[in-house]
Amino acid sequence: MEMNMKNTFRTVLAFIFTGMISVSCWDDAMEVGLEELGTKKDEYVLGVKNGVLEMDYYSNLKGTINFTDDVEWARLSSTVFEGDGKLLVEYDYNSHFPRMAKIAFTSEDLSRKDTICIKQEGEIIPTIQFKNNNVVIYNSKDGNIERTAVNMKTNIDMEDCTVSVKYTGLKDDETPVEWVKSTSYAHGLFFIETENNTIENLRNAIVSISFTDGWEKKQTEQIFLTQATASNKLGIRADFDEVRSYVNAGEVATINDNVFIEGYIISDQEGGNVAENPMTTNTAIDYSRTERCSYIESLDGQYGFMLEAVSSDDNNLKANTKVQILLKGTSIENQLNPSRYVIKGITSPMIIQSEKISESIIPVKAKHMNELEEKDLYTLVTLKDCEFPIRKGSLTPINEGYANSAMTNRINMFPTLIRDINGNSMYLLTNTTCKYRRDGSRIGYGKGDVTGVIVHEKYRRFIDGDSAEESECGTIGKYQIRHQKKADLAFANDFKDSFSGLITEYRFLQKKAAGTWGPTYGDNGSFRHTYVDEENPNTMMTTGNTDFCYLGPIGNNERGPFGLNKGNINGFGIILEDGTNWGLDFTNVNNDGKGNSNSNNNLAFTNGNWWNESLDRPYAWIVNFSTKGYHTDHLSMQIAVMNYSRRVPSNWVIEWSTDGNMAPEADDAWEKIAEYYVPDVVNWNPTQQWQSAGYKPMDFELPLEMLGHENVYIRIMPKNKICSSDTGLGDGQMRTDGNAWNAISYFAIRYNK
Repeated sequence: MEMNMKNTFRTVLAFIFTGMISVSCWDDAMEVGLEELGTKKDEYVLGVKNGVLEMDYYSNLKGTINFTDDVEWARLSSTVFEGDGKLLVEYDYNSHFPRMAKIAFTSEDLSRKDTICIKQEGEIIPTIQFKNNNVVIYNSKDGNIERTAVNMKTNIDMEDCTVSVKYTGLKDDETPVEWVKSTSYAHGLFFIETENNTIENLRNAIVSISFTDGWEKKQTEQIFLTQATASNKLGIRADFDEVRSYVNAGEVATINDNVFIEGYIISDQEGGNVAENPMTTNTAIDYSRTERCSYIESLDGQYGFMLEAVSSDDNNLKANTKVQILLKGTSIENQLNPSRYVIKGITSPMIIQSEKISESIIPVKAKHMNELEEKDLYTLVTLKDCEFPIRKGSLTPINEGYANSAMTNRINMFPTLIRDINGNSMYLLTNTTCKYRRDGSRIGYGKGDVTGVIVHEKYRRFIDGDSAEESECGTIGKYQIRHQKKADLAFANDFKDSFSGLITEYRFLQKKAAGTWGPTYGDNGSFRHTYVDEENPNTMMTTGNTDFCYLGPIGNNERGPFGLNKGNINGFGIILEDGTNWGLDFTNVNNDGKGNSNSNNNLAFTNGNWWNESLDRPYAWIVNFSTKGYHTDHLSMQIAVMNYSRRVPSNWVIEWSTDGNMAPEADDAWEKIAEYYVPDVVNWNPTQQWQSAGYKPMDFELPLEMLGHENVYIRIMPKNKICSSDTGLGDGQMRTDGNAWNAISYFAIRYNK
């Protein structure tokens, strides 16, 4: 019986019995033979340059050491062993492809054998690459064999490759016609010889070229062939607006006409942020959707479709390509509120032409947020004159313990707040599969532009219960934008280069006086809570709370998509007025790779008292500041919130006044600004889709009547006692024991300079 034990010895514990053994034999002493043979590792990887590998082996046997095959590029220091020892393997410089050799340790009696693999990297990487993977084959005019040439880049001898042909698009009982007769390669061209099509249907085939390298790793490059009909037709080109007319509003239609569309692929699967990866259950995510989906824009940039392929293998659409796609057999869906179009059922043979182009050729609309129209959906747009108003955190400031970086599947994306110079705001969507979402870099806090694909998607974690239909819950605006690469976020780094200025801002707790906290930018105003401990009236009732704004990198598992990254390297993106990167010296941050701070960092304000039972009215957050001397055409407020426990009010109201009188009889003096919904924090078991792993950021345009006052007061308080339990939305009983924790991680008052 052989037992493989990695990082220890390879041991064999052999019990040899002859004849019949009765149960009573176990009382007698038995002689056990322990045989030992092996190394600490099964595999060693060597660099390109020549060198010597030292390999410790362990054995209590005698035997031989040999390469399993003839090897000219490496030599062994010994061919025999007698017990433990060290083997030296001298190897040469590798100027060619990666290569591999196997070394066998064989016991003298041939009863034990252990094989070690040595892989050496090569100076040359084997390459097979076609300039165009989608090729249209036309019939020859004379009826003879048609020869089509495809540009091919390779450094591999074709004799070492395997070429195969698979005919696709056939009915289940249809016998394929072998119309691809032969293939060959010469001088950078791959030739495909085909016989003519004699029927009025398109024919499809996939030509695969495979090569197995020296590491026994197989790579395959494919060409997707579409052969024209007998009359040499592929179909009729349809404009995007014509295809939109195939389906009625809110309905789904099958496309039966032999038509194709031509456009630019504006999505990039490499970034991992194409389309939402939907939650299939509370603890499962369909990560394949971002691999299956693409966005295509019309050649004039006016319209766009979202394309959904049958599988990720069928999605052969690359960023910055001009393509032609057959639509016969697909379905088109017109989704409403707002109106947008999704084409489903794309397969690889439907991509009849794909041409790599310069990114500069693709039309990009430049608009402010208030200029967006429904026809902009699924097209490439640059949103002008924007800013990130929450001046802390990464693109996805979430508790990574619920995300793929910790190898869990409970959070699929996060909406980041952006606003523009006209006082409008919307959300920038980032999937947890986005490769650069939390790489340690800070988003710029100055003025900039956001380029991406305009979409409409729901997000129940930020707002729920807004529709009777569960699938329609979570409306976070008419439009959102999905960046496709990191360069799409083109912002000035310094806040001084923004179009807005700050009247007051709170990014962490900074004591000012008894019972109040001071701003973290400037010295205008104070922040407090209306609950007062009557026995200790000077006690700071508001305390610090955990935030998830560590910049990264994150990840708590080497096998996860972001690896293992623990500790505080880059801080929270909080740059003070003197240029200090605040919090870099905090040690209790990201200790588990989940991007979280400790409550001792005081990154968020929290209070557990929200209802005065004796007066039957809520307590409130109060922010006081002066607007004296400020003149602007846009005044706004930004806030990021979360209920940090269950049974905390979900519905809140924002009001303002100039005297701050909290007496019940003074309520009429407070003017309403807005109402908003506060999500509950996620809970490991159970995790609900209406709970959030990150603070909800919001932007509110403020009335200009608030300007010119020595004192302005903002009152933020529960609208009612409606709250949620662990398992039900809006079915909880509000806590009144001081443990209903509502938290604010960011608050600011802004004005346009």
